Amino acid sequence: MVKPWLQKLVLILTFIFITMFAVALYVKQDAIYEQLKVWKLVPLPETFTELYFEDHLKLPTRIIPEEEQTFKFTVHNLEYTDMEYPYTVKATGADGYQQVLQTGTFVLIHDAYITKKITYSIGENHDRVKVEVNLVNKKQTIHFWLNGVKE
Repeated sequence: MVKPWLQKLVLILTFIFITMFAVALYVKQDAIYEQLKVWKLVPLPETFTELYFEDHLKLPTRIIPEEEQTFKFTVHNLEYTDMEYPYTVKATGADGYQQVLQTGTFVLIHDAYITKKITYSIGENHDRVKVEVNLVNKKQTIHFWLNGVKE
């Protein structure tokens, strides 16, 4: 039979050990969480970038030679880090026509938006032209089509 004083000692030592372990976990919880993330044992937030046209129902639909037209696109950073976004906007026709309408770069912090207004003019008529916005480093594109004016 185990002596009662030994049972009490084991119980006290167990309580002290569990308390020390809990305190150590609490103190080191950030480091432990970071290591669990490295081991991919905790769910990580989904990271992505939103790219879309503003007022997509009012995008230009026709090529009007030598006349300025406009549209807007928006980028929303949900990458959980600051991001630099180089972009290009170009027009491409089925007949081989190509024109860079705008290029640039901007930086967004997490959960920030930016809306870019693009003003462009296509110098001559074409049957059909695709206007494409490309976020270069994200390999993300959106586009719309312009139809030529029938002569």
